[in-house]
Amino acid sequence: MRRLKIPILIGILAIAVFGLLWKNQNNSSDWSSDLFRLQSPESITAILLSSNDPGKGYVKFEQVKGRWYVSDGQNRYPADTQSLNDLLHWAMPRLRLKNPVPDASKETVTRELALTGTKAVFYRGEQAVHTLYVGSPTPTQESTYMYAPDTERPCVIEIPGFTGYLTPYFHTDIQQWRSVYLVDVEVSDIQSIEVQYPQQAEAGFCIEQDPSSFSAQLRNRYQGEIMAEAQTGLLLGYLEMSKRLSREAGENAGINNNPQAKKEVLEGPVLAQITYRLKDKSTQTLTLYPMPVGGETYSLETRDGRPKMNETDLYWARHSSEPERLWVIQAVHLQNRLKRRQDFLNR
Repeated sequence: MRRLKIPILIGILAIAVFGLLWKNQNNSSDWSSDLFRLQSPESITAILLSSNDPGKGYVKFEQVKGRWYVSDGQNRYPADTQSLNDLLHWAMPRLRLKNPVPDASKETVTRELALTGTKAVFYRGEQAVHTLYVGSPTPTQESTYMYAPDTERPCVIEIPGFTGYLTPYFHTDIQQWRSVYLVDVEVSDIQSIEVQYPQQAEAGFCIEQDPSSFSAQLRNRYQGEIMAEAQTGLLLGYLEMSKRLSREAGENAGINNNPQAKKEVLEGPVLAQITYRLKDKSTQTLTLYPMPVGGETYSLETRDGRPKMNETDLYWARHSSEPERLWVIQAVHLQNRLKRRQDFLNR
């Protein structure tokens, strides 16, 4: 019995040592697993994303009176709050250092970060409080190579419970960081909304509101008369529904890279024109154009599968602030905005 104790003891010790080695094989450094994590993201007031690739430039986010704006040195737009919140409040507070890159790949990963990585700097006021460099996915595409100034080599970074890499959260394409709202105003700031239908003039209307009395009036766009029989509730509901109007998210529509195709749309028939007049005397106009079936859309079908070739589920849209750019807007975002004058009248 005594002779068995020694082999058993050796076996237990071997298992314990193997377990410790296995547990620490991916944590072979003294660096904290929270080294890359952003603390107190709610206090961040500005973010700079700068690519080491000169062709990709940079974008800077700034918070002004509770709203985020993005700029690239030439243009400045309202930022896509949802995408920014994903980066700032979901990804950054959850970053965990999985392991430093091994010696065998240190030089390769370091070179890749130096050439194509993105530098991310987070500010509180004028002070930079957190800096890291973001590179490409790991070969498994389940983690991301990153580098922090306090480390002597790049590291493999993950988010517990998330399978994927984080490189797309740090891109520097300002068009993809822009707000998806072509129109984004407060109802109280709207003085009037005017809707015109060039192909059906009698359907046009103008809603003017008086916020002091929580009322609105419907005017005949072409005669200027007040339609007293209009239902105030419907008018106010339309104003509330129309304070925001979103486009499709993502990159610019491909037609913007095709001058001839874009010209044909801009010189073609207009479906409708919606004009917002605000209390600060500014004006925003959204011009809508039909989009032919094919290319960037598809036809709706009848129940028996026959395509309705005269209908589409997407439209081209042009905002007065960028008259040379076309956006894609879905019909679902328009169907309740494209009312006719008779829709507001008592029946």
